[in-house]
Amino acid sequence: MKKSSVIIFILLSNFCFAQSDYIVVEKKVEDLSYYNDENVKSYDSIKNITTVNIYNVGTIFLIGKWNDFNKQKYLEERLITHCPVLINENNFILEIGIFDQEINQILTGRINFKKYNFAFLRQNKRMKSKILTSVFNKEKNYYLHKIKHRSLYNDASFFTSYHLIGKKGKDFYRMVLYNIDETNFENFEEFLINTYNNN
Repeated sequence: MKKSSVIIFILLSNFCFAQSDYIVVEKKVEDLSYYNDENVKSYDSIKNITTVNIYNVGTIFLIGKWNDFNKQKYLEERLITHCPVLINENNFILEIGIFDQEINQILTGRINFKKYNFAFLRQNKRMKSKILTSVFNKEKNYYLHKIKHRSLYNDASFFTSYHLIGKKGKDFYRMVLYNIDETNFENFEEFLINTYNNN
């Protein structure tokens, strides 16, 4: 009895700590006909940098080892439309898109950066998502939001997501990071900011 109690305690403690508040949803039937993107081009293990192809932009560089999210096997939240979805060795999910003004207007109906950010926040409020923090960096021209986002696949489920919306020249940057373990001491905001600054 003592041994089983100890095993149950260990199992429960693993579920209580070091967990993401997001649940990746597996497709009921693996969709073999679904095109699985191949955006990750290479990984440099010495520099710990992944090279990723972004549509119409070319390549960008991400700190850490990232792989393409398996869209054939798992459902994606699609928090940013028409962009690569990546997953790293800690199972963090990153959606990242860089769009010129013309494409951004087609996708979102907006070319004004501040109006676009306002519309983004308003849309999240309409979807009953909870905006936890919101910061604007005037010098680097980006907004950083921490949001409890409603899952596309479960109306009762909310998960923590970090969003960076930025504009450099004529390009709109959209990044969202989720499926994260907030007890992990990594600085998720810093990762997004560094990705934005370095690409």
